[in-house]
Amino acid sequence: MTVRETARVMTFPDEWLGSGPRGEQMRQLGNAVPVVLGEFFANAVADALSAAGH
Repeated sequence: MTVRETARVMTFPDEWLGSGPRGEQMRQLGNAVPVVLGEFFANAVADALSAAGH
């Protein structure tokens, strides 16, 4: 897969630019949490904190 294809699978926006050569960019993506997954968990934590505050 290309860096761009991998970034899309990881739900990074098309504007995302990795740093360094291809191998370094792939390492960055490999260590990343998919954007949509991170958003899901952040919303779940916010909801749980909001419910606990009532």
